[in-house]
Amino acid sequence: MGLRKIERILIANRGEIARRVIRACDEMGLTSIAVYTEVDKSLPFVGEAKTAVCLGNDTQAYLDMKAIIKAAKDTKADAIHPGYGFLSERADFARAVEAEGIAFIGPTPETIESMGSKIGAKTLLKDTAPLVPGRTSGSVDEWVAASEEMGYPVLVKASAGGGGRGMRVVWNASELKEAMKTAEGEALRAFGEGSVMLEKYFNEVRHIEVQIFGDAHGNVIHLLERECSIQRRHQKVIEEAPSKFVTPELRKEMCESAVRIAQTINYRGAGTVEFIVDPKTKKFYFLEVNTRLQVEHPVTELVTNLDLVQLQILVAMGVPMKQALPQVRLDKTLPALTTSPTEPIGHAIEVRVYAEDFNLMPTVGDVDLWHTLQKPSDTYYHNAVETGTTISVHYDNMISKVVTWDAYSRDSAIRKCVRALRNTACFGLTNNKLFLLSMLVDEQFSEGSQLCTKWIADRFEVLKATAFSMLSPELIKLSGQVATIWFTAHKKRTHLRHIPSGWSNVGNRTIESVLKVRKSAHGILPPTPYKLSADSVEKEDETGDIPIVVKYTRDRKGVYHFLGSKDAVELIDINERQGFSIVKVQTGGRLESFVVSCKSPSQIEECEVSVMRIEDGIEVTFQKIPSLLFPQNEIAETPTTRPPTQTNYVFSDNQDAAPEEAGITGNKVVSPKMAKVFKILKPQGSTVTKGEAVIILESMKMETKVLSNFDGKINLKCKESDLVRTGKTLFLVE
Repeated sequence: MGLRKIERILIANRGEIARRVIRACDEMGLTSIAVYTEVDKSLPFVGEAKTAVCLGNDTQAYLDMKAIIKAAKDTKADAIHPGYGFLSERADFARAVEAEGIAFIGPTPETIESMGSKIGAKTLLKDTAPLVPGRTSGSVDEWVAASEEMGYPVLVKASAGGGGRGMRVVWNASELKEAMKTAEGEALRAFGEGSVMLEKYFNEVRHIEVQIFGDAHGNVIHLLERECSIQRRHQKVIEEAPSKFVTPELRKEMCESAVRIAQTINYRGAGTVEFIVDPKTKKFYFLEVNTRLQVEHPVTELVTNLDLVQLQILVAMGVPMKQALPQVRLDKTLPALTTSPTEPIGHAIEVRVYAEDFNLMPTVGDVDLWHTLQKPSDTYYHNAVETGTTISVHYDNMISKVVTWDAYSRDSAIRKCVRALRNTACFGLTNNKLFLLSMLVDEQFSEGSQLCTKWIADRFEVLKATAFSMLSPELIKLSGQVATIWFTAHKKRTHLRHIPSGWSNVGNRTIESVLKVRKSAHGILPPTPYKLSADSVEKEDETGDIPIVVKYTRDRKGVYHFLGSKDAVELIDINERQGFSIVKVQTGGRLESFVVSCKSPSQIEECEVSVMRIEDGIEVTFQKIPSLLFPQNEIAETPTTRPPTQTNYVFSDNQDAAPEEAGITGNKVVSPKMAKVFKILKPQGSTVTKGEAVIILESMKMETKVLSNFDGKINLKCKESDLVRTGKTLFLVE
């Protein structure tokens, strides 16, 4: 069989994976072609590709097979790389691509078809793979009977797709019908196919998957296992390779099972066989085959010394596995593989930085600053964004994947990952960096034996307490002082020339200004009263942000004395960078360094400054409030002992917003996230009871029901298809 010519590759995807494929093309001397929608035109992948084709305004255009194939033909592409998600596991797309004489970089359409339905896959592999008990068809009554026989909880799961969409855990018979309906709807919108199946839900299992690779000549190898047990809402958050749980004997058994499955379905290209493992018995069960490259593939690359995207391309060209493997080594000095590896090289950890709040709900917004300060050795960033780009409600909310590797130990790989996150600034967008740090430093995560797919849910209160200890009142106080110093030092800058004179500094005169502490960085504030100075007064506003009065003097040596603080703060240096500053101060006998970035809208009352102390990575955002907007007599009337209002953060495997999560204020219910109003369940003026669902929101193709916390009549403040921001009033109960 001769080799297939591939010189120009169109990437039918977006964001981080598009950038990853572009990088592989560049390294192989191939031409990369991007497609994009108008919403995505400012994202980095568009400019990094050699050619880019706009698919128009339709945000669903990445699912438009005809438009993508037309773009490939118009740009004379030899091949299409589907990435992950979107059309990557659509057999009809792969078939249509091949019918046009264009190579599809992935499995054959027949293989995708056989595994595209989890129902069909279970039927096909019933004699090859260890299967989870369940039902693939039947009526609601039959499923109730099967659930009672298996024992609750059970899992209703979409037959197509993945990523946690179309999945609902059911704890009793009364929930089953609604779970089926919701899962079917999510699956239909996300994957174009609404079939669902029923499986026994194991409460405490580990999620272990095996990377497989096949060529066009019938050769199949495995590339060891990955542990993906750290999940929220059935979506992976932290992945690592190898698994600390897996013994050499279990690794051999699982990898051999994965290869048998791949051989049964004549597998070609990159794929993943997913298993769940009972930690007590070490018995494993087949979940599914993902017929595409996985999000977490970088950890496998690092422990096998292989570039999997380049390997995909060579396999699509028809290069036999034994010839392809030596060509895609990351480190050419290491010996080349010619078959499946027997043990990993070192240890790799990947964390997914998402735009989401501490309640693990998706958020959207602008990235005011994305910058890495000091990158530890063997640390890799797979970024979807850069400074100035936007995470929109229409697509996945991933900001970046941060991946670290160590040649000797898991503990060292974790420490490098912690350091990498602490040295990465992500301003302007609520993100999960603090949550990731709270997990990485957790003693149970480090020890590893208690990890399972419900570990986040079980450990959530401990993780939240850890986060609060990191985001301490002392740190907020010092960050506010640095923000004040930065504003004072920059009072003559052109875009700040209209700042009220309270920001100017006259030696030995007490200066008073007001900062508002925002919750935007990590979505939380510590549940403890705190002050930036002795006379600072908290006045909680309707958003939960806290305006605080700051009083200080500055001596002629440039040392700031904040009223009520025992330690003076001396400005040592401000180093201006592109879009941010590095501010060094001396306080309490310590030299501290901060990243400071200013967001300066035209109206000064909205001027914001974000501050991150280098080496702990905790971000705090302040908004400047001119004194004339915050009269002193109004401040003086506010009690000083009342702590800031806290959202009642509740972890849930299902995407239903309890009333306290949705943000109840009096009889007002507000949106818990930026989302689209997908469906209104209770019409205007209808009667509702406490706990009843009123609205379904949709964000990133995930549904969230918003429940009422009162009995009464509904007064709607939104309509279907509205895009609503976090905190927007959805309805009143009167």
